[in-house]
Amino acid sequence: MSLLTGYAISIDIDAGLIEIDTGLDHTYVTSNNPCKSWPCWGRGSGGKEICRGYGKYLLADYISQPNSQAGIEYGVTGVCHQTANRILYPARVIVSKARGYAASSYAYGTYGTSSFEFIGSSKICESLSCTSKSRVSTESTDLDINVYSNSIDEPEKVYIQKIVDLYTEHMKILPGFSSATTSEESSPLPLQGSKIESFSSTIKNEERYYLLGKEFELMIEFCLGDNLDPQITSQVLKQQLVFLKEKGKMDNEFYSADLNIEKYVKEVNDLFGDLLISLPDILGKDEFEKIFGLSPSEKDFVLVDPDIAVKAHKQISR
Repeated sequence: MSLLTGYAISIDIDAGLIEIDTGLDHTYVTSNNPCKSWPCWGRGSGGKEICRGYGKYLLADYISQPNSQAGIEYGVTGVCHQTANRILYPARVIVSKARGYAASSYAYGTYGTSSFEFIGSSKICESLSCTSKSRVSTESTDLDINVYSNSIDEPEKVYIQKIVDLYTEHMKILPGFSSATTSEESSPLPLQGSKIESFSSTIKNEERYYLLGKEFELMIEFCLGDNLDPQITSQVLKQQLVFLKEKGKMDNEFYSADLNIEKYVKEVNDLFGDLLISLPDILGKDEFEKIFGLSPSEKDFVLVDPDIAVKAHKQISR
């Protein structure tokens, strides 16, 4: 077992003579056994530790491919938060203490908008014998792991498990779930092989939006308990759905080459910025701050880093 650790670094955008604090932290992940850093689209050192947990290094590194991007298409299916969460999946910890995390989760979910495929694939990967035959030395004792486990925030562990269970339960109602997740002859590259394609063919955008809504309900419950009026929750989820549908149209335009990456990022950030500004009026100032960790007057929040997006998508042939 390796100790997987999540880190956060403040993201500033150069705006001529000044740097603007985006209100968002970049996140990355490291392992202690062996020593490795996964940059998750940005810097891979110099950050502040925000979470840690024990998990299989081989599985984390497997998930990280290619190039510590973990199957995320930057700005489209997630940002660095979702990328880091995927790599941390073997440890069942997330970078929830990063600034702007709740906002990015509102837009992309915990493991990205393709969480359905990711969690299904990861379960296949966990069941494969190759992930248990690690050649990495195990210096951590069971006592070390048990002592550390007791220090992990128990409510967050429950919250993470509820998210995983949400997708697992949804898989059971879809055709082909059993054969796709339990076969011993599954592809040895579940995050890149044919299994991803088979999962993709079984879920529609409407189901993705529904699951992202259920995820955010779980986040509200985690942050506020049962103290939020169901009617207010419903309004927040309706706003999320409007955003997801509108962004879905932008995604289609981007994939059809009708929208270049610079314009795509600007439109997504503008759309999300308008959404974020509207939420304090729906939730109330205190509840908004408890969930999102942002000031209601936040105006410079940037969901998608334009510099990272341009670099990332220049490497992708669409």
